[in-house]
Parts: sequence; C-alpha cells; structure tokens
Amino acid sequence: MKKLDYGRVFVLGFGFLGISLLWAVYNAYVPLFLQAGSEKFDATTTVTFGGFGLSAVVTGFIMSLDNIAAVFIQPWIGMKSDRTRTRWGRRMPYIMVGAPLSVAGFIAIPYMVKLVPVELSGQLSQLKVPFALLILALGLTLLAAAIYRTPAIALMPDIVPSKFRSQANGIINLMGGIGVVIGLFAGGMLFDIDIAMPFIVGGAVVLISSAIVVFAIKEPEAPPEDTSEKQNRLLDNLREVWHDDDRSVLFLLL
Repeated sequence: MKKLDYGRVFVLGFGFLGISLLWAVYNAYVPLFLQAGSEKFDATTTVTFGGFGLSAVVTGFIMSLDNIAAVFIQPWIGMKSDRTRTRWGRRMPYIMVGAPLSVAGFIAIPYMVKLVPVELSGQLSQLKVPFALLILALGLTLLAAAIYRTPAIALMPDIVPSKFRSQANGIINLMGGIGVVIGLFAGGMLFDIDIAMPFIVGGAVVLISSAIVVFAIKEPEAPPEDTSEKQNRLLDNLREVWHDDDRSVLFLLL
C-alpha cells in the first residue's frame, strides 16, 4: 500500500464514534440519575425526575466501574480476539455481540429511573427494586462495551500498515471527538424533551455505526495460530503494560 486509504479508515472511525458517543451520554446523565433526590444535589441542581439520592462518593465509585472493567476485561478480550478464528473474522464477532448488548443495557438505564416515583426520590430504602434494575442495566452496558471496544480498536492496526498508523489514529480520534460533541450537544437538547431520548438516539447511533464497520470493513485473513509457543498469561501482559515506559497502551485501556 503506497498511500493511506482514507475512506477505509474513515469508515472504521464510525466504530470509535459510536463508542465515544455512548460514553459521553453515559457520563453526562448517569450521575444525575444516581444523585437526584440527595439534599445537597437538589440544592444546586434543578431536576424534573426522581433519583436515588446517592452521595458524590458512591456515585464516583459507580462511575469508575467502567475503568475497572477496562483494566481487567479488555486485555483479556483483546487476547481472545487475537486467537479467534471464524468466518466473520477475528474482531467482528465481538462487535456483533457486544454492541447490541451494550445498547440494550444503555437504553434500559433511563427507564429504570422512570420507575422512581418523584415523591420517593432519594429514599433509597424504598427504591430497592428500581435501584437493583438500574445496576443491572449499568453492568450490562459496561461489560458489553468492554467486550467490543478492544476488538474495534484492534481493527486499525489489522488493516493499516505500520507506516500509516499515526495518520489513521488521528482520523479515528477525530471521529471519536465528533461522537463526544454529538453526544453532549444533541444529548442536551434531547434530554430536555425526555430523559430517555439521548439514550434511545445514542443507542441507535451505536448500532448503525457498528453495522457500518461490520459490513463495510473486510478483515484481512488471520495468520495461522501458533500453538507451539506458550501464550502469555493475562497478568503477565498487564504487568508489561504497567511497567512499559510507553504508557499510551495503558491510557487507551482507561
């Protein structure tokens, strides 16, 4: 390849656009749902929906679970996808399964919040069922997103020669930035209409962008798996990433 195939990289960037949009909406509105009903929160923020009244500390812990999943799940999924051999390729099966599951959990989030009667907002002891369902929706979103994020990112070095990867990475990051902007600005307008709208529209964008990647990108044929060499264990790989002077891989995981 004498020059970078910009069109192909642009199409691949739709996958990162969808992922970035999902997290932009998630990070913008899930904290509101968790904290609404708390006296301190309601004193500084006007909301028209009921919430669970969690403290900022507990909310921060719940919001950090995606980073925990990134550290412990994504490297393992990345290794699994390296060894996967299917007629759809190595990476695509994870995108085909993970994207719809993450969207299902993502869209369910605001509907769990709608189960909270406004008069019971912040009374967590009276909201055990809605809260448990919300945690399940959040967990499904986080786990499923972790399943397909690493294989989606791994597609870039799979299809782009090493000498063009810096340019390709720039395009993909640009697409991710566009996803964040769409998620924040369009999400804000949709949220004013209904708290579920950013999640419904965002979920649709994730599905469409993932479908574009699956149907428009043809994975190169995977090299034969070498079973004669012992595969590195997950902990060994994590240790290598942590101690490597180049921290870019660690930042990508987070």
